[in-house]
Amino acid sequence: MPIDFQCPHCGLQTQVADQYSGQSGPCARCGKVVTVPDLPGYVSTAHLHQGAIYCPACSYMGEVLMAHHGYRWWTFPVSLLVILLISCCMGPLGFPFFVIAFGGLFIYLGNRTYRACPNCRNRELTPWSGIIPPQNQTIWMEAKQADERAFKRNQLTLLAIVTVILIAAVVFVVAAR
Repeated sequence: MPIDFQCPHCGLQTQVADQYSGQSGPCARCGKVVTVPDLPGYVSTAHLHQGAIYCPACSYMGEVLMAHHGYRWWTFPVSLLVILLISCCMGPLGFPFFVIAFGGLFIYLGNRTYRACPNCRNRELTPWSGIIPPQNQTIWMEAKQADERAFKRNQLTLLAIVTVILIAAVVFVVAAR
């Protein structure tokens, strides 16, 4: 579907292919930079922050989803136990190591992301440019909202595990006195 638009500088009426939607370039007559308007209901990949992808698994073409990893509930306590054991073997450097490693683990497990197809969560993606149809924008928005809910759930789970571990440590220290 070709896009008709007019140069705002010299008034030249121009028609370009829809693949140039949202892109800028020089006017054929005056040479000044003009931006091709978007098609109604469509979004150009030139406006996307994370980039656009083509997914060979489901043929999705659109914005990439920066998804958050889910993780098993036991990964944090096991990792924390390993850090605690290593810090106990380090003598006087053990406590600073524990604090730094604990903070790094908390940040790492809480914030890691990966690029995925919002339709099928495939990670083998091909960069793509063009215009995104409205139905793919809806798929991306729904996947982003679902991922945000999962991310909040991950953060609450992590916070609950840290709270239980800290309470257990306080009880252990009080009982040891």
